[in-house]
Amino acid sequence: LLSSQLELLALSGNQLQGTIPREIDNLTTLTSLSLDFNLLTGSIPATIGLLTRLSILELRGNRLEGTIPSEIGNLLQLNLLNARETNIEGPIPSEIGRLEW
Repeated sequence: LLSSQLELLALSGNQLQGTIPREIDNLTTLTSLSLDFNLLTGSIPATIGLLTRLSILELRGNRLEGTIPSEIGNLLQLNLLNARETNIEGPIPSEIGRLEW
């Protein structure tokens, strides 16, 4: 089990497979989540919106699909969202307008 006090989780470039687990929401102290350049599939879980301290979310270079969940608007401290080189499609959720960037 990962520490509930974890602030940085950097797993970039490790050929991780499968989906982003919904249980990621247990890591409420995360400020940076780097999952870029893996083989992750599925969609961004709506529970990502529970990581309210998150300032960096790196998802680039995965096989993610679907849309960006509207819950991303709950990440008021988010400074960087990188989802390039994925199969994410659809409209950008209007909730993203709440972010201060």
